[in-house]
Amino acid sequence: MSGPLPSARRVAASATLLLTLSLAAGPAAVAEQLPESEQGRTPAPGDELESSQALALDAAQYSRDMGVTQQEAQTVLESQAEAVAAIDRIATTVGDRFDGAWLETRTAVRGHVRIRGNPSDTQAKVAAGDASITIHWTNRALMPELREHAEATSAALARDPDVAGIAIDEARAEIVIWVDESRVPRTRWDAAGPVPEGATEPGATGLARARLALAEAGVPARIAWVQGASQQGQRGGVSRTGCTVGFSIYWTSSGNRGVSSAAHCGASAGDKNQLYSLTWNGTPTYQLRWVSQQYDQSGDIEVLTMASHTPQPNFFGQSAVTPTATTGTETAYQGQYLCHRGKTSGYNCATVVSTAYAPTGNACPVSSCAAVFVILQGINALCQGGDSGGPWFIGGSAYGIHLCHSDPRTCIYTPIARLANLGARVLT
Repeated sequence: MSGPLPSARRVAASATLLLTLSLAAGPAAVAEQLPESEQGRTPAPGDELESSQALALDAAQYSRDMGVTQQEAQTVLESQAEAVAAIDRIATTVGDRFDGAWLETRTAVRGHVRIRGNPSDTQAKVAAGDASITIHWTNRALMPELREHAEATSAALARDPDVAGIAIDEARAEIVIWVDESRVPRTRWDAAGPVPEGATEPGATGLARARLALAEAGVPARIAWVQGASQQGQRGGVSRTGCTVGFSIYWTSSGNRGVSSAAHCGASAGDKNQLYSLTWNGTPTYQLRWVSQQYDQSGDIEVLTMASHTPQPNFFGQSAVTPTATTGTETAYQGQYLCHRGKTSGYNCATVVSTAYAPTGNACPVSSCAAVFVILQGINALCQGGDSGGPWFIGGSAYGIHLCHSDPRTCIYTPIARLANLGARVLT
């Protein structure tokens, strides 16, 4: 690794939760006693929300979350989509010189991209088009260096009960250590201050030693707080009745259809006890058949088939009554506003805090997680046990599969791109 890493400007962020899906014709499961708008039912053929209708419902949620008008919220989400598309074009154009991106979002959206190279290079500017994008030039590989430090810190603190996870703040180019405030009071730590005295002593906590190691390496680091992070039970249930089904998928080799969910939900080859429902909150009745999974330091995702129904290219998202048409997949950027629905928590939205997060505790079935998960927070976010496996989205675009939560307002998902490792893609 090279010398000390510079700090960049801070970007505000917040985030949240998760979603469900099981689609096709067949007898509807009995919904819980909820308002009519939230009572799940089996949709009629062709009954679905178009992308623009779904985005309008996401805008209504953004309006409530951020205290802006519906029109302002709609403008923000449309501008966000334009900025994300521009960042994707830039990333494709500059290839491995792409060194991170983030969004600033409130009543207006500005995208930021960091690129290794010469400011006189016009390729990225051309790729940005008319979108509001600021390009930051660098002469070093900041993100690979930060990822190496983040994963080393995650490994050192993987079983530390005080620590919920390690993230990279791409806007500020620094490491963020997420700490459980119920165990480590804020009065003990200045979030951005110097390393505490005694960090070099034999009895120093792992957190103090990690801060010292980062400081000695010249890596900017700060503390962020979660409320009562759970090292055990932070995931959803271990059976499908305790989890949420995700997006419909198809296998690229055969074209056969299936569905996605979280690998930690407990399915395995030959398991006949995994069931699904035809509504987001109904009683699981029909059998799921496990096919394959990625369950390691960089992913928690599985694919299954439905024994009695054919998965459809839509999902219960913004509405629990009418499914949303799935339009494709996207990659998230820090500062982006996303939504999800969970079996337990229903529908709500949040903002991406980091796209390079390594949760600690039992979040991965190996010694430590890689810094490749997405963490979100939101003032009205809510994620709980049972939400695991559900999709993250905005409009009709698929972003991820819910993994776990650090507290009810701080949620983590596996990027939907991991489906490619299983030979599968989202069905559209």
